[in-house]
Amino acid sequence: MSDYFEAILIGVLIATVSLIFPWLHKKYTFKRDSARIITFIRDSKYAFRSTRAIMDGTTLSQERVEELCQKNEQIIQNKKNPHTWRVL
Repeated sequence: MSDYFEAILIGVLIATVSLIFPWLHKKYTFKRDSARIITFIRDSKYAFRSTRAIMDGTTLSQERVEELCQKNEQIIQNKKNPHTWRVL
């Protein structure tokens, strides 16, 4: 009976870790990459920075920069030029 219980417990632990690890990794990379973008924009002499400038300054892909800028509450899109961003 204890072997059966141990097998179930190990299975549950493996399932839990396999679900939590990717979620934690995604959260970590979101925070890390967002911090890179925010630092780049804040250190710039311009209020708004283009997606291309952020790409060049942070070495992130265009898709990643756009995704992070749209999802991050601290980064705001310029209404007149939708490819430029600023930090609150």
